[in-house]
Amino acid sequence: MNGSDVLLHDIYKYLSHYPIIQVHWEILGVFMVPYKHTIGIERSDLSKSGQFQDKKLKIIQDSIHITLARNNNLQKLFHEVIKNNYLCDLITKNLLPKGEKIIKEQINYNEKDPNELILNDKILTILNELKILYHDNIHKQMEYPLQLWHICAILLYCGKSCN
Repeated sequence: MNGSDVLLHDIYKYLSHYPIIQVHWEILGVFMVPYKHTIGIERSDLSKSGQFQDKKLKIIQDSIHITLARNNNLQKLFHEVIKNNYLCDLITKNLLPKGEKIIKEQINYNEKDPNELILNDKILTILNELKILYHDNIHKQMEYPLQLWHICAILLYCGKSCN
C-alpha cells in the first residue's frame, strides 16, 4: 500500500466503521524558494545619502509625523500600555527621573479618553524606533504590510518589560 496510485477507499475499507469514520491527516510541506526571490536582511547604509537622499528622508519624516498625529490605533495601544503602568517601555531611561506624572501631563494622558493622547516622539521615544522599522528596506520590499501599531505591538511583545 505504499504506491502513489492507491485510492483512499482501498486504505480505509477494512476499518470496522468505514465509511463513517473521522480521519485526521497531518501533511508536511517543504518549499524551496529560488535565491532570486529572497530578500536580503542587511540594512542599507544611509551614509551614502546626498542632497536628494536628504530631501527624500525629510519628506518621509514629514509624512510619518502627519500619520502619527492621527493614528488612533497607536494612541489606543499607548494608552493601554500607560494605563497598565508600563510607561517606562515607551520612553528612554533618561526621561524617567522627570517623573511619570509630569510625562503624562506633557503627552496629555487622560485615563478615560485615549484620543487625547499626544504622540510626541521627543517624549515617547519608542516612536523613533517605529519610524526606523517601518521604513526599513525589508518592510518596504514587502510593500508595507504592517501598520505602525502592529510594529509597536510586536516590539513591545518581543523586547519590553510589559511582555
